Amino acid sequence: MARKLVSLFGIASCLMSVVLISGCGGGGTGNRAPVSGMVKFDGQPIEEGQITFTPTGKSGTIVGGAIKAGAYNIPVEAGPEPGEHKVAVTASRKTGKQIEAIMPAPAGTMIDVTEMYIPKKYNAETTLRFDVKAGDNKDANFDLTK
Repeated sequence: MARKLVSLFGIASCLMSVVLISGCGGGGTGNRAPVSGMVKFDGQPIEEGQITFTPTGKSGTIVGGAIKAGAYNIPVEAGPEPGEHKVAVTASRKTGKQIEAIMPAPAGTMIDVTEMYIPKKYNAETTLRFDVKAGDNKDANFDLTK
């Protein structure tokens, strides 16, 4: 009897290992596409910011990436699914002012004041759209203005 239990436990353990190794479909890229491009504000590349793609349909995953020196690159494994997406861009910059930091920073520590400078029509109330195609999307460029 003990031998049968050990044998059943061994079989069950092997089956669970196979299930855990294979996962739930998260290992592949599925139906995603890479997206990259340039983002400018008033003709100048955005130094540092974020870009987000939100599907306009009833399903899909919200994805995003960092903007550095105007460029962003979201690889296929983290990319959006093909279809129309709302695009949101956020960025902040230093104002030239400083304020005293709060606890737990040491007393007298000064920090730079920053401001969000991208208008709401490009983030919270975005009007930007991009149709993600299957395959590479290297032309997802956005020229934003005040």
